[in-house]
Amino acid sequence: LASGVATSQPEVRSAYRRLARRYHPDKVSPLEEAGARSAAEAAFKYVQQAHSVLADATLRRSYDEAWRTLFRSSPMGDA
Repeated sequence: LASGVATSQPEVRSAYRRLARRYHPDKVSPLEEAGARSAAEAAFKYVQQAHSVLADATLRRSYDEAWRTLFRSSPMGDA
């Protein structure tokens, strides 16, 4: 989900709905290759998991703090 720290709940909900429709396994055409359905299922589960974190205020706050901490630290160590 396109989410930043400043992303509002309506924006999260809108992104979730858009992506859930796009990756829903039932939307995969039976004419597509067999792996397309399993790929759609995996993507759909990923979208659902992201939404469950971002939709819950407590989990969202923890996620945002972890994200800030991760990018505050230098990837090259303390050089």
